[in-house]
Amino acid sequence: MLKGDILTHEALSYMAGLVRETTKIKDGIDDLNIRTDGTYSSKKITDLLNTLEYDMQTYINSSIGSMNHLKKEIVSTVPSASSAKENTIYLVQDANGGYDQYLLINGMI
Repeated sequence: MLKGDILTHEALSYMAGLVRETTKIKDGIDDLNIRTDGTYSSKKITDLLNTLEYDMQTYINSSIGSMNHLKKEIVSTVPSASSAKENTIYLVQDANGGYDQYLLINGMI
């Protein structure tokens, strides 16, 4: 890279590349607004966190919305498999005042 006391073209190009990379790092640090006390107060970080929170909430809401929701129905007798509805828990009162639970699974109740 050095020929005597003279920098070669390759050395100057290399150094120019380092300066460009250093500038990118400095710009990135400036974007973060790092305070002297070591804390971060960045609008960019806040925006990214808000976007992440929004995306996660959207995903969760979509997942829950697409799920089959169970409902309950109190009945006097257990329905037949042909008349029972999917995603319904049938509650039939037992002799002790509690409830037996029935659910249609694979065409059987």
